[in-house]
Amino acid sequence: MSKSPDASPRRGHILSVAARLLVHYGPRKTTVADIAREAGVGVGTVYLEFRNKDAIVAALSRDRYTRVGAAMREAARGASTPADAVRAALDARTRALLAHACDGQHAPELLHRCCPAVEPVRQAYAEAERAFLAELLGGDAARAAAVQRAYATFMPPTLFEQPEDTVWPALQQLHALVAEGLRPRG
Repeated sequence: MSKSPDASPRRGHILSVAARLLVHYGPRKTTVADIAREAGVGVGTVYLEFRNKDAIVAALSRDRYTRVGAAMREAARGASTPADAVRAALDARTRALLAHACDGQHAPELLHRCCPAVEPVRQAYAEAERAFLAELLGGDAARAAAVQRAYATFMPPTLFEQPEDTVWPALQQLHALVAEGLRPRG
């Protein structure tokens, strides 16, 4: 059985170097030549692993969003009510996104629309997140979509534009409102 190209040690090394450069200089200023030079490989070698710089940016964005989703799933485990599970998952999402933003000056660009290569990754993540929220809410896709829209302020880029000391109080206020709406009736 052959290895997936995603499992290549060379590919991993290139991604690691690219992540360091991209979060420091940003996608606009980092070139494939910069990545190759820092990785100690030829430009052609980078192109053997990645179609273009956008593919590198998308791979790094996908990795970050995968980690955000994993944090949400882990946080929701063991919650006693759907509202508690949603709250725990969205707190974990916010923590994970803010942690990624601390990776470097341009790290947030790997998570939001200012970089076109990120947009399809962000959309795929949003669809997966909505499905997960629906799972937490007993399969109610409409309520999951409403919850996701309500918490949109706590996603990039808006999340990164807010002073961090205002994020948590605002998030807790929204949790209280959403919990009231998710409370079983009757």
